[in-house]
Formats: sequence, C-alpha cells, structure tokens
Amino acid sequence: MTKTANSKRRVRLLGGCACAAILWSSAAAAAGEPRPYLEVVAKDARWTEGEATSTARPYYSEPQTAPGPAPAPVQPALTPPVILPEAVRSPASPDQPQTPTLRPQARDFTITLPLKDGTTYLGDVEVTLGADGSVAINTGQFLASLEKAVSAEQLAQIRANLGAAETVSPQQVAAAGQNVVYDSSALELRLEVPAESRERRVLTVADLDRDIVGTVARPSAYSGYMNFRTALDYVVEGVEEGVSDPVVLMDGAVRFGGVVLELDAAYDSSRPGDAFTRDRTRLVYDDVGNTLRWAGGDLRPDTRGFQGGIDIAGLSVERLYRELEPQRNVRPRGERGFTLQRAATVETIINGRTVQRTRLQPGVYDVRDFPFIDGSNDVTIVIDDGTGLAERLDFSLFFDREQLSPGLAEFGLYGGVGSDLLNGRLEYSDAAAFSGFYRVGVSESLTLGANGQYLDGSSLIGGSAIWGSPVGNLGADVAFSHNDATGDSGWAVNLGLERLFQAADGDAQTLTATLSYHSDDFASVGALSAFNPFSFEGVASWSRNVGERLFVGADARYAVGRGAQEDISSLRASVGYRIAETTNIVVDVQQDWGGPVEGTSFRIGLTRRFGQTSSGRIDYDSRSEAIRAGYQSSRGRGVGASSVNADIEYLAERIALNGALNYTANRADTGVALSTAYDMDQSRIADQRASVRVAGSVSFADGQFAVGRPIFDSFVILKPHSTLGDARIVVDPSPEGDLARSGPLGPAVLSEISSYSVRTLTYDVPTAPPGYDIGEGSERVLPPYRSGYLVEVGSDYFVLAIGRLVDAEGAPVALVAGQAREVGSDREPVVLFTSRDGRFSAQGLREGRWRIELGGSSPFVYDLVVPPDAGTLFRTGDLRPVSGANQP
Repeated sequence: MTKTANSKRRVRLLGGCACAAILWSSAAAAAGEPRPYLEVVAKDARWTEGEATSTARPYYSEPQTAPGPAPAPVQPALTPPVILPEAVRSPASPDQPQTPTLRPQARDFTITLPLKDGTTYLGDVEVTLGADGSVAINTGQFLASLEKAVSAEQLAQIRANLGAAETVSPQQVAAAGQNVVYDSSALELRLEVPAESRERRVLTVADLDRDIVGTVARPSAYSGYMNFRTALDYVVEGVEEGVSDPVVLMDGAVRFGGVVLELDAAYDSSRPGDAFTRDRTRLVYDDVGNTLRWAGGDLRPDTRGFQGGIDIAGLSVERLYRELEPQRNVRPRGERGFTLQRAATVETIINGRTVQRTRLQPGVYDVRDFPFIDGSNDVTIVIDDGTGLAERLDFSLFFDREQLSPGLAEFGLYGGVGSDLLNGRLEYSDAAAFSGFYRVGVSESLTLGANGQYLDGSSLIGGSAIWGSPVGNLGADVAFSHNDATGDSGWAVNLGLERLFQAADGDAQTLTATLSYHSDDFASVGALSAFNPFSFEGVASWSRNVGERLFVGADARYAVGRGAQEDISSLRASVGYRIAETTNIVVDVQQDWGGPVEGTSFRIGLTRRFGQTSSGRIDYDSRSEAIRAGYQSSRGRGVGASSVNADIEYLAERIALNGALNYTANRADTGVALSTAYDMDQSRIADQRASVRVAGSVSFADGQFAVGRPIFDSFVILKPHSTLGDARIVVDPSPEGDLARSGPLGPAVLSEISSYSVRTLTYDVPTAPPGYDIGEGSERVLPPYRSGYLVEVGSDYFVLAIGRLVDAEGAPVALVAGQAREVGSDREPVVLFTSRDGRFSAQGLREGRWRIELGGSSPFVYDLVVPPDAGTLFRTGDLRPVSGANQP
C-alpha cells in the first residue's frame, strides 16, 4: 500500500503501477486501440470487472501464485476498489438511527464477509458494494447462515418476505423482519436478533471444522506469553489495617507446534514459607480434525447434572462444541459451590438485586451455606480477587437444557489422582480419581446422556435426557451416590420444563419450571458430607414483554424441609417500564414464608441513560433497608479507553463507598478502586480498602518479544520493518481509537484474539515516508488454541522508481508491458507499463540491481541499479537497452 494524502485510499496492484496502467488504457482508448485486461490480486481473491472470486482453502493454506494477465479483446479501464463504505444499518423501526450515506465508489466490487451474531460466526456471505453506495447481500448464503441464529418459524417468514431475489439490501432484510449491519471497519456483517426470535442453540461441529473461504495466515511455530496482575491495597478498615503486602498473579502459555503448555503461579510475600508458588500446569493438544482436546497435568473437569467439581491430576480427552474457557481463579464446584484460591471480595446478586458484598478468605464455599438465599432461585456471584480480574458465577435450580443434533456427541473423560489447593499450594493424593460424561443427539428432539465420578471411595453415576416435546423443552437428570467410608447411599432427580411462546405481534412469553428431589444421604463426589436440608424443591418462573415499553414477570418457590428445617416458600412479581427513551423503572414485590426471613418486601429501582456511554441508577430494598445510588461511564476503544463506576450505599446506619477508575494504556490495563464489604449478617463493615491495580503481559512469537496488555487466548505481534525508523504502527484504527500501537517499547501487541474464530485485523503507519509500501494493510487469522502470530509491517522493497524507457536511438518505447526482476532473487517480478512517451513507474523495488524485460515482437532488456540512498522515490531518467535494440 502506498502512502498518499488520504491514507484510506490505497490499492495494491499485482506488481505495481496503477498510474501507468490507467494512462496506457486511456491513451489506447483515445487512439481507438484495444485496451489491455488487467487483474488485481488481493490475497487469493481475483478482482475482475464487477466481481471478486474466491476459492475455499485448507486450514492454514498458503497463498497461491496468481495467474498471469488474461488477454481480452476489449476491456474497460480498471479502477480497483479503494474505499470500503461505512457501516450500513437496516432500521427495523423509526426509533433506530437512519442509514448512513455511503461514500461513493469508482465501481462495483464483490467481497466475501463473515456473518456474525455477536461474537458467534455463522457463515460467509458474498456482498456487492455498489459504486452508488449500495450494499447487496447474496440471499441464498445469507438465509443459509441465518438459520443458525433464528427460529424455524422466523426464518420461514423472512424467506417468504424476501422472495426469490438473488441479492437483497439491508433495508429489504429489515422490511422482511431481520436487522443486519454491514461494518466496514471490522469487514463483517452483524445480526441484531431479538431474544424472542432466537432458536434454541443446536450444537454442531461447524465452529471447528468449516470450509475456509480465502486464505488465513499461518501462526508462529513457537510462541507464548505470561500475564502479570498485581495490586497494592491500603486497608482503611479491616483485620490488618494499613498497606498490605503486594500480590502478583501470573498465568501464561507456551505453544510449540500444536502442543500448548499452560501454567499459573503467584507471588505473595505474606504467605508463610515460600512466597512463590505454582498453582496449576497442564499440556494441551487440540486435534481439530476430530474435534478432540487432549490434556495432561492439573485438569479442570467439565461437569454435567449432579456431578461435583473435583480436582484431578492426570489425563483427559474432551469433545466440546464450544470454546473452552481460559484459566480462571475461581472454579465452579457442582450445582452451587465455588473455590477461592485467595482472599476476594464477593458480591451476591439474587434475582437481580445486590444483597451482599462480603470479604471471604481462601477456601471452598457452598452457596447453600449463605442463609440469605432462602426463597430465591437465581443467584449470581461476582468475585474480585483484588487484581481487577472479576469472575462471574451463575447458580440456579434450572439445569442446562442444551440439545445436540442427531448423531453428534460430546464427552469429557478425566482420570488420575485427586488434588487439593491447601494454603495456596497444590497437594496431590494417592487416591484414584475419575470424572466423565457423554451426551449424544438421538434425534432432532431427543438428546441422552450419562455421567459418573469417583474419588477415594466416593462415587456417583447419573443420566440425563432432553426432549423437545410439543409442550416445550423437557429435561431430566438423575444421579445415585455412594460413599464406601460411611456406607451411605442416596439419589437425586431434577425435572425441568422450558417453553417460549411467540406471539404474532412480536410479544414473547417465557415459562420455566423445575422440580427436584434429594434423598437424605445423597452427596456429590468431593463433598465433605451429605447436606440436604430440603427433600423437595419446586420453582416456576414466567416473564413477558408487552409492547416495547413494558416487561412483567413472576416466580414462585416451594421447598419441603427435612428434619428440623421448616418448609419455605416465596412469591415474587416484577414490573419494568420504560418511562422515556432513556429512563427505566423496575419494581419487585416479594412475599416469603418460613426460613430466616419472612414477610413482604419490595425493591424499586430507577435507571437513567446519559448519552451512549453513561448511565445512573438508584434503588431501594425494603428487606435490608439499603439505599444505593450509582453511576457508570465508559469512553473510547482500545488504547486510551477509560471507564468509571461509583456507587454510594446506605446500609445498617453506615455509608459505604465503592468505585473504580480504569484506564487502558497501550502496554497495560491500569486502575484504582475503593471497595467496602460487610460481614455475613450485614451488621458491620468488615473490610474497606483502596487499591491500585496494574496488569500487563510479555509475549513472543518466532523469537520476537513484545510488551502489551493481558492476553486471554491468542495474540498478534506487529513488528515494524527497520526501514520504517520511528514510524508508529496503529492496529485496527477507527474514530473511537485503535487497539494497539508500536513505540519506544517495541512492537504492537493485539492481545484480544479468540481461538477458532476468523478475525481480520487492519493496520496502518500514518507517519510512514511518502510512497512507502507497508504491505497488505490487513491480516486474516484463524487462531488455534493459545497461539501467537508475528506480522512484519513494511519491507526494504519500498522504492518507487520512475523514469523513461527509450530504444537505442533514444526514441520512446510506447505502450508496452514489462517486468522488473531482481537479479539473483526468485521474488515475483514487478509489473510495469509505459505510456505513449515511454514513461514508466515501478513500485516495490529495493536497493540493488534489477533487470527490466519488455514483451512484444521487439523485446528490450534494461539494467536498473537502485542505489543505497535512493529513498522512497528514485528518478532513473532515460534508460537505454543493455546492448542495443532487439535484445533477447
């Protein structure tokens, strides 16, 4: 790409010189001569007159050599695509923003774009961008991809509304009942699907084993990274007041070939003994072709049904049709438990209301140990370990009811010995441990499964079934447990129903219900003892959207106590109303019987949005007599982005302040925070502290090291070529900001890349020397698990040579095509053309000797020497043939 006054207007011709080609074509037209046919190659897509063609390639295929120019008797002058239009939105209602006016093109061209639902890839769709600013979407490909995101009824309606047209515009799609957005900055199509129109997700292998349209870059053979997160706290009120000892948490991965080594570690000077500890280490290998993940070391078993969250050191094999989560500080443990590896502030949210913010020490916690959840059915726990990496866990009586397509199976098998995290260290036992599950799609409506666990004489076997019945999605889980040490055995069962009612006017209703039974001695593997205070528990929930402004909902729970535990029940009703475009109000009323809390309580909350990036809220909870007011705002994107949130809380005759200010720097995530936590019964402040947080990473790919923000999965290092000097690379530039930059600390690092998801990243060098060729200006990647890429921006092939070719007598060599080849190199030649007076330009040369060869009935050969001090623009003057005319 050649730098010009407008850096967005860039094209890359095969071998160079658009200017001379257009001059030649215009001159030929003026003389009544046939104009030449020319191809422009971008990656493996061949831009021809009015269309682009692309062929599917194998995973990580190398670019193929483009064919030579195809002769044609008469072709119009080529004008390659130079500007991608701005995002196009298809408004579905008058409330939505109007469609932006697209900047006109010189001509129509067709490209293949990914269609995405949020971050989920649905498929590739051809899109024609018109010279008049229009956008035309291939109807068949769009509908084929859309069926993965919307219900069958909704898809049939859209298909009928669109008719038999081969292409449709975003506005026509909107009129048919579906919003689609063309985003030119991300080069993708995005869906906006209302929740009531969504189909229940059916898992397939498409995300890991799909045809790749076009080529993707090859990841580095050897890459890795290490994240560092640290916090310095000043405890205002708590167990140990004053400045606390700093803690540094480390997690990272090294990939060599297809094998990944993952590791966690921590440095805590307050820990007795060795301050540096290793937390978890494992080797991972992904067999993408067979959709298998093999692992060895400290395992994180995936669980189903009533299985508990045991820790195993050993070997595993998994087939999961979703992206596996990265390493976490907090691990789910069965139905309603979690483990803390270090002290953390835990916020508990029940049915949408914050009921407690508590400081907890390391250990294993069962949600049922918290008395304030009695009478509730939907619990969210937000855990902040002090370094700014918040984890979110959701617990509910409603089990996961996700179906599989017929013939597809997912499973996880984990075996080895048990392990425990004791005092911040991993301890391994001699006891054998096993955990596993298997699920298979039997038919379009039936999915069956089985699971089992064993640890040190404690075992569990279970089964599951999901049936898409006419009355709704029915699910059942059953399990039997036994403990050799105590001789106790027990069983448990969970039955569930989920139903979505779709009204013709667009309103939707959702009904969910579950009924569970636990025998007295039933216990999950890994639990210290059986704990089943309730024998039967039943929960039902209903919600409905009424028009565009009103939401109503209700839920009920009834639990039959065992022994001294009394029966408990509750009823709750919720109403939400949008008072204005920017203001919502929510009212909850709840009645509880039995348990530690009885009587009627209510919550009222008001939320106001200030612009697109800020909002405020205030709510009152009569049960705890707490008043909370908060404000949050976020600005920018990538480097320079910032966010602020603050709330003030009046509870137990005390005023508590909580807030955080976060700033995204180029090389680190930074922030300051103030947090207040109460004790378990909310009677007093147990901990109040101010924190300074910093998180960053050190990464490498193919021997190139870089410093950047924390990496969560895969990454790309963009290294400037030495010929760029101090010119800065900016990654994915946009008006809202860029995602990374190079600078005095070295290359740019794009740290937020998800594995097994196609991503096209763009880059620019705004201060590159005039005429400098930075290369493609984009890179398309499909990263394997925890992989790294190295992209070198620019090269020493940046010289633009201009001059005149003459024959032995000094007459201009007019209207001839030729090639400039680097002597002693097998690099692809640079294509050039001469105008009527013999003038030419050749883009992409470097210092050294070049040979220019002209075709035609009387070929000429010229020597061109580019000196070391040529700069970006080298004027050759008149060049004569090497030794006269008609040289072979």
